[in-house]
Amino acid sequence: MASLSDVQNLIADQLGLTTSEVTLDSRIVEDLGAESSDIANIIASIEDQFGIEVPEEEIQNFVTVNDIFKGIQNYS
Repeated sequence: MASLSDVQNLIADQLGLTTSEVTLDSRIVEDLGAESSDIANIIASIEDQFGIEVPEEEIQNFVTVNDIFKGIQNYS
C-alpha cells in the first residue's frame, strides 16, 4: 500500500518540486501549479507505481494531495 510519503515523492518528482512543498492539503493546480498534462502524467505514474486503475470520472475529484492519497487507498 502507498504511504503519504510515496505519494508526495511521486507528485514532487512529476512537478519538479521538493517533497516539503507537497503537503497533504496542497491543491494540485492552484498551489502546486499543475496543468492538465501534469495531472495526466501523475495519474499514469500512480497507476504504474501502485498497480491500480483510476476510473477517468474519478480524476476530476482529485483536487488535493489528500484526495489523490485517498483515491490510491480506495483503488488498491
